[in-house]
Amino acid sequence: MFGGRLETLLPPYEALPAEFRDEQDAYSAVVWQWYFRGIRTDYLRPRRDIDGKAAWRHLRAVMACWDPTRPQPMHAHKAAGIAYLMSLWFEPPAELPDGVRSEARLA
Repeated sequence: MFGGRLETLLPPYEALPAEFRDEQDAYSAVVWQWYFRGIRTDYLRPRRDIDGKAAWRHLRAVMACWDPTRPQPMHAHKAAGIAYLMSLWFEPPAELPDGVRSEARLA
């Protein structure tokens, strides 16, 4: 119901590249769009040899993860971690779901 154990699904915050922690990557805007408005799972194209359905299930588990009995990570950690995992598993988006070109968000 609430995802899974986050420590097994998400890299530690300190291990994430700085561009993901600072939201200076092509995927962070996608994460926030997904969080606030939702996106279709066919929006991103899986990288070669990646099972797109399994990757989306993993990302959804991270997004939904909440365990009231355990300390929770910062929202920034979850968002940066999801963006980083997206970058490993999916091709960069040319355009965001809201129609804005992704490189325009990085300016």
